[in-house]
Amino acid sequence: MQTEVLNKEKDKKQNTNTTEEANDTNLNKDTTTNSNIQSNTNVVVDSGASSSSLNKSTSSNSVDIDQIKNELDKIENDYASRYPVLDDSVYDGLEYKPVETPSETEIEKIATEQLEDYRNSNISNIQNDYYSEMSNLNLKESEIKNDLQNTATELNSEREAGLAGTQAENISQGIERSSIASNRQRTFNASIDKELELALNKANNEIAEISLKRGIAESEFQQAIENFDITYANKLENKISELNKEYSKKQAEALEYNDRIEKQREKVYSEWKKWADEYTSELNAKKGMEKAYYVIDQIKGLSKREAMEFLKDTDLIKALGNWYTPVVDYVQRVLN
Repeated sequence: MQTEVLNKEKDKKQNTNTTEEANDTNLNKDTTTNSNIQSNTNVVVDSGASSSSLNKSTSSNSVDIDQIKNELDKIENDYASRYPVLDDSVYDGLEYKPVETPSETEIEKIATEQLEDYRNSNISNIQNDYYSEMSNLNLKESEIKNDLQNTATELNSEREAGLAGTQAENISQGIERSSIASNRQRTFNASIDKELELALNKANNEIAEISLKRGIAESEFQQAIENFDITYANKLENKISELNKEYSKKQAEALEYNDRIEKQREKVYSEWKKWADEYTSELNAKKGMEKAYYVIDQIKGLSKREAMEFLKDTDLIKALGNWYTPVVDYVQRVLN
C-alpha cells in the first residue's frame, strides 16, 4: 500500500517522455492491483502537505543525514501525543462496589463497639445498686454509733445527778458515812452500768448485723458482675456471628454485582480498543507517509546509487519502519 501511494505521487510529477510514460503505465497497473489494500487501511493523506513537501527542489546532491533524522524525530514526537490513551472516564457509571472483608479481630471490635452502651448501662446499674446498699448500711451504722453515744451521755448525766441526790439524802439523814450510803451508791451505779451495757450490746449486735449485710452485698455484687459477664459474653458471641453472616451476605452481593460490572467494563473496553486500534493504524499510516514524503523530498536530487547508500543508515531504517521498503522501491523506480 505504501509503495502504491508513493508511486501515485510520483505519477503526478513525471515528465511526458516515452520512457516515463511506460513507467506510468506500470505504476498505474500497480495501483490497480493494490487498490483493495489501500481501501481497507483507511489511510487519510494530507495531499496539500504532501504535495508541498514533494514539490521542494534540491539544489545540491548532498544531504544532511543529521538534519533528516532530527526532522523525523520531530514528526515522531508530533504524533506521540495524538495516540489514544485509555482513561478511566470510559468506565463512568461502572464503578465496582467495595468488598468489605474485615478480619476476626475487626469484627470483634465492631461487635464490642455496638454492645458498648448495653454493657456500660448494665454494669452501671449493678454498681449503683451495690453503692446504694453500701451507703444505706454505712448510714445505719453511723446512726447506731450516734445513738449509743447519746445514750452513754444521757446515762452518765443521769449517773451524776442520781449520785448527787443520793449523797444529799444521806447527808440529810446523817448516814453519809455509813454502809447504807455506800450500798445506795453501788446499787445506783450498777443500775446505770447495766443500762450502758445493754445499750452497748444492742449497738454491737446491730453493727455486727450491718457488717454481715455488707459482706452479703459485696458477694451479691461480685456475683452480679460475674453473671453479667457470662450474659455479655454470650451476647457478644451472638453479635459476632450475626456480623459474620451480615458481612458474608454483603460480600456475596458485592462480588455478584462486580462480576456484572466486570462484564460490562470488558464490553466497553473491547469497543474502545477496536476504535483505538483503528485510529492508531490510521495515525501510523499518516505518520509513516509523512516521514516517507520527507525523506524522498530530501534525496530526490541524488543518484539511485547515492540514495541507496544513504538509505543504509540504521537510524533512518528504524525511523521509517514499515515505510522503509516503499521508499527503497520508490528510489529504484524513479531515480537514475
